[in-house]
Amino acid sequence: HFVHYLPWVDFASLIGLLLFLGHVFGCFFYFFSTKDWWSDSEKERLGEEDTWIYSQFGVDPEDHGVWTRYVAAMYWAFTTMTTVGYGDISATTVAERLFAIIGMIAGGFVFSLLIGSVAGVMSASKRREVAMQTKLSLVTSFLRDNKVPHALSSKVYQFARLSGVGSQLESERVIRGLPYGLRRELMSLLYRDLVASNPLFAKMDDVLFTTECCSRMTMTFWPMHDVIYRRGEIAGGVYFVVKGLANIVKAGEEAKITFNTGGLPNEMVERIMLPGSYFGEGSVLGFKRRNRTVTSRTACRFAVIAKEDFADLIDMYPRAYKILAKNYLLRVKAQKIDLKLDADDEDASPASLADVTLRELRRSDTSSTNTNEDAETLDAKLDRLSGERDAMVSTRVIQNERDRDEPEREKSAAEEDDDEVFSDEAVELNDVRVRRVGETGPRGLAAFRPTRTDGALRRQLQATESVDGSSSSDKNEDGDL
Repeated sequence: HFVHYLPWVDFASLIGLLLFLGHVFGCFFYFFSTKDWWSDSEKERLGEEDTWIYSQFGVDPEDHGVWTRYVAAMYWAFTTMTTVGYGDISATTVAERLFAIIGMIAGGFVFSLLIGSVAGVMSASKRREVAMQTKLSLVTSFLRDNKVPHALSSKVYQFARLSGVGSQLESERVIRGLPYGLRRELMSLLYRDLVASNPLFAKMDDVLFTTECCSRMTMTFWPMHDVIYRRGEIAGGVYFVVKGLANIVKAGEEAKITFNTGGLPNEMVERIMLPGSYFGEGSVLGFKRRNRTVTSRTACRFAVIAKEDFADLIDMYPRAYKILAKNYLLRVKAQKIDLKLDADDEDASPASLADVTLRELRRSDTSSTNTNEDAETLDAKLDRLSGERDAMVSTRVIQNERDRDEPEREKSAAEEDDDEVFSDEAVELNDVRVRRVGETGPRGLAAFRPTRTDGALRRQLQATESVDGSSSSDKNEDGDL
């Protein structure tokens, strides 16, 4: 919590600096006021009781205690630095006046910094409030100018109020700029309550998986009685409830939800998601569309992991896939979810999650209300499917590596062929030998670079001989052109 007190720390440091300067100036002013710093003319002209030391403490100042003289010197120092200057203690000698000038310059500078720091600390406490009022004023003006209906405008206003004045994009930019280890530690701290109460993380019991999930989470807010997503929409990610309540709407009831619906009656609600729960995991199990409509029962705050990010986590931690699939299968049977909605959207990729999950879920008896399926049988089934999926992923990875390396091998083979074809002496294509004549170097080499295969070149030479009527006597004895 030290970060929250940084403005006050700066203010306290300036106070300490001012006290230190007051101490130094007071002590030196007393030192320069002693007789040791008087000139001969000043001793003759002033006498022994004309300076502030003798006027305040009499003929022998040492009769008074050190603390009394120290307070008097500090009194002069602060009246000088704050430019108050009551005049009851004033500089008389040349040494006193020179040092008083230095004290006024330095003291005025430090005291102005102190006043600015105090103003900054006082305004910082109201800065966020002023920014929030400005934001809400802009939102209100926008809604009024565009004549937005009251039901919708109240939701927009509530969302603006809940989201606060901090920009989510700026927060994410700050987090992304941190090193990976520091970012992971920070995100784990921010979402520690969510991780502690979520059954998925409790069953995983893997610190690396938890920190990887936290590093991929983004915060989002929803006002009360708003639609989070509708049945049939493209699935985008998994939602973890951090604060508030969410409604899982019964199938067939989503058509009744409009901007003016407000709170849903209990007969339309199939399930209430409490803080610490999660929903939308079907998006990472291969389902491209949502099979339920979800609304916010109260003002909600969610931590969302995008579908692509969670799919990467499942690839790294197969046990998380097993837990998600098992919980989702039990939920499908309990809620009688219709999986036909995804029948036409199944991913054709042999190594996709949909190819494993949808195949198993569609084989299940979704009309059954028995949610107490034998855990060992289900675990064994999911283990088998996970093994098949891992094998398919491995096959795909090996094939991708081969496809990626193939152009490199072809390129290397082509370079080797070029080195053999364009040697320093000659280029030999089967029975046809082509010598480099005349020009040498890159231009001479490029002039004789073949653009056809040796068979095509031989056929072209034979056709040329038949057209021109040339014979072997037109050639040199060694067969060269």
